[in-house]
Amino acid sequence: MALRPEKSEQFRLQDFLPAAQESGNTMAAFTTSGLPLLKPILCTYNPHPEFRFLYPKIGAFSFLRKNGPLNYQNSIEIKPSWLGTPWPTSFPVARQCRHWEAGLEAGKELLLELRRFSSDDDRKLPSGLFVSEDPDKLSVKGLRAVENATNAGIYMNPGASKNRMRLLVKSLLAFWLHDDVVETHPEQAGYTAIDEGTAQWSEIIRDSSIRPSATSLHAAELIEEDPDLGRELMQCMLYWFDAMRQTPRTSFTGLRDFLDYRTVDIAAPAILAFVRFANETRLSTAENDDLRPFLALAVDHVILVNDFYSYEKEKRDFETGRCTFIVNTVHYLGESLSVEPSTAKSVALQLLAELEGQLGKELTRLRDSDSLNETQLKYACAVLEMVAGNLFYSMSAPRYGEVRK
Repeated sequence: MALRPEKSEQFRLQDFLPAAQESGNTMAAFTTSGLPLLKPILCTYNPHPEFRFLYPKIGAFSFLRKNGPLNYQNSIEIKPSWLGTPWPTSFPVARQCRHWEAGLEAGKELLLELRRFSSDDDRKLPSGLFVSEDPDKLSVKGLRAVENATNAGIYMNPGASKNRMRLLVKSLLAFWLHDDVVETHPEQAGYTAIDEGTAQWSEIIRDSSIRPSATSLHAAELIEEDPDLGRELMQCMLYWFDAMRQTPRTSFTGLRDFLDYRTVDIAAPAILAFVRFANETRLSTAENDDLRPFLALAVDHVILVNDFYSYEKEKRDFETGRCTFIVNTVHYLGESLSVEPSTAKSVALQLLAELEGQLGKELTRLRDSDSLNETQLKYACAVLEMVAGNLFYSMSAPRYGEVRK
């Protein structure tokens, strides 16, 4: 189902609400001085419409609707029922950061900054990001890359301030550009434009007296915004870039072994670092260790959602030679169980429902035991906010759901 914004790009909430829900006050919650706060949603995607499951309400997730420890000033609530689309989850809603326009501008800035590290034919960036006649202008492909990173940022980290959202979008875009290059050309791992732009990061992390050079991608901005969490985020990104230099695995002893591998493959430490940075949440090693079982469940959910919605795209990319391998849970389930993709998708959705039940029970247990301090509880809720946002991002991502001719 394609949902198109008005030509003026002004998003009208009533376009997606049943007539009975329209009222004079409806728009007040979604506009400030006439500017739209809800980002236009261009499509929704249901890769397995045959699956039917009654998702139970889980009381532990009610904080997503403003009754919890998070800062809700930077975000608004999104109910997928407004879009008339399936919402295969027990999460009551997702949230979106208000600062999506700042995210788009930041993504464009990063792409133009990266252009100096690459030419059209050196494979340091995905091809076709810029208009050939005007290299200072982004192509449709370049704009889509920026849109994708912005959507992930605003749905997965809705509590971020305006400047932190700018930096999150830049970081997410750097991640995916690096991934796109290495997926298509594995020999480029370690030699992409992103690798060159982050070459000084290790020194900056180790020695606080070193000032980022002009060619060091947004390091100065990250450190100026938050010296500790900024460096932590940079370290997690470097860890993932290094992991991408390893030869991909093709055999696994079981689903747990596969998911553990995917934990590194999807950059789980960086995803969680993004949450801490967005929510200005600092934890000691001991405080983080208290949450490890809970965080492991959250990461498994992120993996399964990502793989459920991206499977068809990854399959197409493999069949057309755009990538050289598939590392996807739906694909793994199909191969290991010798079942059709539709059955593998059903298994993945059932696993997601079980994970959500476990997440709800674990959060309730942690709350009731009084074993979490205020910072830990805020982080746990922010992680679940990210998990719900990852689902909404995936189901509304044009890169997965757009109609291809």
